[in-house]
Amino acid sequence: MSPETAKRKVQRMAVYLGDLQKYRHIPFEEYGNHHYAIKYLLVVLIQSAIDLVSHILADRGVLRPDSYRAVFSEAADQGLLDRTLAGSLERAVGMRNMIVHEYDRIDERMVWESIPVALEDIGAFLQAMEKVTEP
Repeated sequence: MSPETAKRKVQRMAVYLGDLQKYRHIPFEEYGNHHYAIKYLLVVLIQSAIDLVSHILADRGVLRPDSYRAVFSEAADQGLLDRTLAGSLERAVGMRNMIVHEYDRIDERMVWESIPVALEDIGAFLQAMEKVTEP
């Protein structure tokens, strides 16, 4: 992935994060009116993070990790992310999987509660990636 493409991906993720920010303080009683938009933003943000890190690792000659969760662990091993953030993003992959694959039944309260966590974690991820993707 070229540095320009990586930079554009980071910029798009920042826009999606801004869109998710609008739901930071939404009461659970109103969440149901917006749950599709919120879940879409969460999935796109998490998948974009996976894709970006996967490309950066590949550009560095690192073999593709065998799972989406392992992408973030490998990123920590390579010094792209700190371990705490990598662990949080690994858990976010679980949220992504629950939404995308509709495991059993989606716990809507858990998705709603993940909004501020995702805002913090993806915000920290974007800061880390801005440093990594600078020419």
